[in-house]
Formats: sequence, C-alpha cells, structure tokens
Amino acid sequence: MNMDNLNQLDGQYSTVKQLLKLSYDKLPSHLKPCFAHLSLFAKDIDYPADYLFYCWSALGLLRLCDGSCLEHKIFIELLSRSMLQDVKWFFDKEVATFKIHDLLHDLAGDVLGKELAVVTRSNISMPDSSRYIAWGLSDLSDKEFPEQVKARKARAFVFHYEMRSVSQSFLKGIISEMPCLRVLHLAGSQFEELPSSIGKLKHLRFLNLSKNALLRSIPESICKLLNLESLLLDRCIQLKQLPRGIYKLTSLRYFCLTTCQTSLVGTNFNRLPSLQLLELHSCMRLVSFWDDEDVGRLTSLRKLRIVNCPKLATLPNSMKLLAGLEELVIVNCDELDLERGECLSGLLSLQKLSIVGVPRLSCLPNGLQSAAISLRYLWIIECGGLAELPNWIQSCVSLQDLSIENCRNLLSLPTYITEMCNPWWRRLVSNSACP
Repeated sequence: MNMDNLNQLDGQYSTVKQLLKLSYDKLPSHLKPCFAHLSLFAKDIDYPADYLFYCWSALGLLRLCDGSCLEHKIFIELLSRSMLQDVKWFFDKEVATFKIHDLLHDLAGDVLGKELAVVTRSNISMPDSSRYIAWGLSDLSDKEFPEQVKARKARAFVFHYEMRSVSQSFLKGIISEMPCLRVLHLAGSQFEELPSSIGKLKHLRFLNLSKNALLRSIPESICKLLNLESLLLDRCIQLKQLPRGIYKLTSLRYFCLTTCQTSLVGTNFNRLPSLQLLELHSCMRLVSFWDDEDVGRLTSLRKLRIVNCPKLATLPNSMKLLAGLEELVIVNCDELDLERGECLSGLLSLQKLSIVGVPRLSCLPNGLQSAAISLRYLWIIECGGLAELPNWIQSCVSLQDLSIENCRNLLSLPTYITEMCNPWWRRLVSNSACP
C-alpha cells in the first residue's frame, strides 16, 4: 500500500484498514510495538523524530544491539513499509520530522486495544487495564481530575492537542492517580507552576512541558526523578530559572530549553553525564553559556543545537572539550561571534555543522581544522557577513555535502571548489551572489 494513495482512499475506510492490517501483520516482531505506540501521537501533525526516538526509549521499546540503539533503523524500516508519511530530512540522511496518517493512527490504536484509552467529552471512563491515556478534552482551567478515571498502572499520559489553561488540581490528579507513568506529555498546556508532587513519579522517563507560555519555574522536587531521560522545556518563554539540583538527573539524555535568563552560569545542567542532545531554543535574553570548568562533564553529548538566541555573543572556550560532539547546529544568532576564542577547536568527532542566519560570521574559524578528518556535512546559509572560505576545507577528506546559500558577501568561490578536483566530495553550492 503506497502512502501517496491513502488520501484518495479515505472514503473506503473499512477496506483500507483491512489492507493496512495485512501490512501490519507482515511486520517483523520488533517493529510491531513501535508502530502500535504511534497511536499516542496526534494525527497529521509534524513531530520531531528525536521526540519519537526518546519516547520509544522511555517506554522500553528499543532493543540494544552491540551497545547501539536501533531507533533510526526501526524508523527507516517503518517508513519503507509506508507506515509513516511526510518525512522531512536534515543533513540529507537524518530524519527531522514525520507525520502519521489518520488511517494508520486508527490502526495503531486498534493494535493497542484496551490498553489505550482515548478520553473525549462523551467517554471519560476507562478500564483498569488501560496503560496509555490520550486526553482529548480541552479547557481544564477549572476542572478536577475525574474520579472515574482509574488507571493506576498507566505508563503514558498525553494531551493529544494543545490545551488552554490546566488547573493545579487536575495536574495533581494525574500525578497522584498514575504513579507508574513513564511518559507525561503536557506540551501546549498552560499553567504557571508544576506541582511539587511531580517528584513522586519515580518511574518517569519522558516529561514534555514545551509550549507553555505561563510556566515560570520548575520545582526542585523534579531533581528526584533519577530515571528521567527526556526533559522538554522549549518555548516556555516565561521560565525564569532551572532547579539548582538539576545536575542530579544523571539519566537525562535529551534536554530542550527556553529560558528568559541572561546567563546559564551556575545552572549546573552542564554537569549531566548522560546528556546526548541539548537544544537551546528562543532564549531571547541569553548572553552567555555555562561555567567553563564543568563542561568536560558532558562526556556523552553528541548533538548541540542553538536556535533563535539573538543576544548570544560567544560560545565558551570549554566547548573544545566536547570531544564526542558529532552535530552542531546554530540558527538565527545575530550577535554570535564564532571567530572569537577557541570554542570550535578540538571537536575531533564533529560530522555535521550547520550555521544559518549568523550575520557576524566572516570566515570559518581556523579551530575547525580539528574536525577536518571527521566532517561530512557543512551547511552555511544566510550568513551575510561571510566573505571567504578557508583553504583548510580542501583537507576535509570525508566531506560529502558542502552547501552555501544566500551569503551575499561571498563574491567568489576558491578554485579548489569550482574545479571540483577532489574525487571524494559530492558538493552542492548554491549562492546567487557568486558569479
């Protein structure tokens, strides 16, 4: 069944679902639970692939093989079998976002059966056997948590759609009535405080509080969640500070943050030993990062993304200690000076570098030569100050994709690029300003 044809077949709902069920039945056993749990995601909405991967991990769906997670392989297998749609790619080969078609979503829900409870205005009750709760009611500003909801063994609670205000009593009800939660997805819901009782969810591995425009602080009790792997606080534009004990989250692997702080010095999140992916998003007042002396504790960090931080002036020199960093993405940082200091030196494992909307960039820092052997993807886009490319780029023997777009001051390209003399390279250079 080709995904391109599904929209045309919606009218033949039953027939199509039977065909899709046949496709599901043919899935290898390790793919079936990963597909079934897609029913926790809302229909036809773009989701970041990283969100899916860490959610799978939180629910214990990923197997380990020789110490490596299989999430990317599982995703590609589901995609090749038309179980996902509208995938967008980053760095050509890395999944950025995806959607699940409504028919496939319904099939995934059927597979979970009674373990999945979808709460709507006409159906609030659920059996004790429910393990996954998808909440579809909005406007919970004055609502108590329903007494008829009894799911003491629930593993996941998600808001399927962005909510308006959510009352403290409702939030406290979720926490008290579902002590075994592994996934708590409250993205888009609006409340000023997270109840301190959140620290009682000892099994919690995935907590999404993103897109909350009212949230001002996170209780210290969150630092008791020693199994927490993912914490999403992006687009929480009123968030004033992080808990001082956040370094105690020793299992944290995925951390997205928006804060109105001017500096992250003293926040201690740079002491998280398991952190793999760190994204700073829309920190509009942020000027400086962390304490230099502690950054070496981020020994597991593989991906660092800095997006829409217009006042950030420099990156700390201690970034050169991030020897395991494989991906660095910098987007829309107007004041950032990457040529100052040694922040990009010593990145011996860097494979992917994307610099977008950094007007103060005039030339790539020489310190990046340390990544000459490992660098595979280099994207420089909408950097109006870029005037030249360094000669050391021709030493990047692993480079597969060099993309330069809309850099108006780059009036010519070096001969080593225009002649395409290096047989290892597969380049894409798109720059209308270059003759």
